[in-house]
Amino acid sequence: PGIAATFPADPSAVFATRRVGELAARARACLLGEPGAARATQQRWGQRLKSATGLDVGSLRSLFEVYQGQEARYLNYYGPPRTIITVPYHEALRGESLGLAGKIVLVGFSEQFQPEQKDGFYSVYSDDSGLDLSGVEIAATAVANMLDGTAVKPLTFGPQLLVLGLWGLLTGALCRRLAPLSAVVFAVTAVPLYLVWAAWVFNSANTWLPVAVPLLLQLPFALLVGLLAQYRQTQQQRQLVTQALGSFLPAEAVKLLMQNLGDLKANAQLLHGTCLSTDGEQYTALAESLTPDELGALMNDYYEVLFAEVEEAGGVVTDVVGDSMMAIWATATPNSAMRSRACHGALAIAATVARFNQRPGAHPLPTRIGLHSGPIRLGNIGGARHVQFRAVGDIVNTASRIEGLNKLLGTRILVSGDTLVDLQGLVTRELGTFLLAGKTTPLVIHELLGVTGSVPSAVMERRDRFQAALATFRSGDWAAACSRFEALLADAPDDRAVRFYVELCGRYLAAGSGHPNNSAVIRLSSK
Repeated sequence: PGIAATFPADPSAVFATRRVGELAARARACLLGEPGAARATQQRWGQRLKSATGLDVGSLRSLFEVYQGQEARYLNYYGPPRTIITVPYHEALRGESLGLAGKIVLVGFSEQFQPEQKDGFYSVYSDDSGLDLSGVEIAATAVANMLDGTAVKPLTFGPQLLVLGLWGLLTGALCRRLAPLSAVVFAVTAVPLYLVWAAWVFNSANTWLPVAVPLLLQLPFALLVGLLAQYRQTQQQRQLVTQALGSFLPAEAVKLLMQNLGDLKANAQLLHGTCLSTDGEQYTALAESLTPDELGALMNDYYEVLFAEVEEAGGVVTDVVGDSMMAIWATATPNSAMRSRACHGALAIAATVARFNQRPGAHPLPTRIGLHSGPIRLGNIGGARHVQFRAVGDIVNTASRIEGLNKLLGTRILVSGDTLVDLQGLVTRELGTFLLAGKTTPLVIHELLGVTGSVPSAVMERRDRFQAALATFRSGDWAAACSRFEALLADAPDDRAVRFYVELCGRYLAAGSGHPNNSAVIRLSSK
C-alpha cells in the first residue's frame, strides 16, 4: 500500500505527469523487488481487473511478463516483410471499416518498395530483392510476442547446463563404447538428428536450445576422446597379448603373428640357420624321484638359465619338450657370424648348466648339446584349431641326432662340420665322419672344446694326438690306429670318444677282410 500510493491513481494522472518512461521503470523495479506480490496480484486480481478494465487474464499475464522479464528479448519473427497487417495511414483513420477496434495499432513508415525508406532492418527474412523489415513492423513483432508469449526464450543457465551435460554424457559414452567406425557413423548421424530436435523444440515451444557448443565442440571432442581411449585400450590389450604370447613364442614370432592375425600360416619364412638341440641326462630317473611340483619348479629354474643364454647369444627358442630344448639362429642368407653366435651360445649354456648343477641341494641335470646348420623353414605349423611356432627342416632332425651322439661318445657339445665353416676363434676336436641313423649323407662331427686361449695345453696336446690317430684310422691302418688310440686311453681313461675308437678298431681287426667298404665313415643304426 505504501508503494501503491506513490503511483498515479488513473490513466489521466499518468498522462498528466508526462513521465511514462520513468513510471514504467519504477513499476519494473517494484515488481522485480517483490516477485511474490506480483504473483499474488496476477492470481487474485486477474478476474477483477478484467471486469473493471476489459483486460483478459492473458493480457494481464503479458503485462506482468513485460515488466518482470529480461531486459533484452529475442524476437520471434512471424514471416517476411509485411506479414503483419499493414495498411496505409489514411485508411487507418477510418478504422471502423478495417476492423481495427480493440486492436493495437502502431504508426510508422513502411513501404512495400523501399527506395526511400530510412528505417529498414536486415533480418533472417531479408531477401535478394532488398526488402527489409521496417522499424514499425519490428516493433509490432515485439508487441505481438509479448502479448501471446511467443518470444524466443534461450535456456537459462541451469537447464542449459543440464542439456549440455546430458548431451556430453550421451555422446561421450556412445563414442567410447561403439567400435571406431560405428562411433564415426554415430557422430555424423547425430548432427542432423540434434538439429531436427532443436528445430522442433524451437517451433513448438519457442525455446532456443544450444546448438554450436553441442555440435561444434562437444560432439567432435567426444568422438576424438572416444577414439583415443579406444586406441589406448587396444594398444594396452595388444601389449598384454604380446606379453602373454612372449612367454610362449619368441619376440620375432610374436611380431609376425600380430601383423598377420588373419592368416597364421602366412608367418613362415625360408631362412638359413643353425639349430641347437639340448637334452638333459638322467631326466627320467629325476622325474620318478620328484613330485610333479618339485619337478616343475626344477625345470622352470633350469630353462630360465638356458633361455637367458640363448637370448643373450641372439637366438630364438622354438620348442621345449620335457628336458629338451630347440633353439634357432637364423638369417636370410648364410652368415658365419650367426653360426659363431650359436657356437658361443652353446658354450655359455654348458658353463651355465655346470654352475646350475653346483647349487647347494640342487638336483644335477647334465646337458648334452648338438648343433647343425643349413636351410630351414621358420614359422607357424598346425591345423585350424592348433598352431605352434616351429622350425622345420632337415637341420632340426640332424641337430637332434648329433645331440644324441653325445651319449655314444661321452661328450657334451657336438657340432657339425657345416656349422664350423669359416669360423675363427673356436677350439674343436674332430671326432670323425658319421652317418647318423636315418640319414643318407655322412657328416663330419666335431667336439666343441671352447674358445681360443681358454683350453688348457694338456687338452690341446691330447686333441692333437687324437687327430693323428683319427687320420691313421681313416687311412685304413686299423692296427696302427688302435695302437695310437690305446695310448691315448691310457693317458685319459675317461675319454669315451677314444674308447669308442679302440673298440671300433678292434671290431674291424677282428672282421679282417670283411670290414665294410669306406669304413672311415661310421654308420650308426640307432639314435
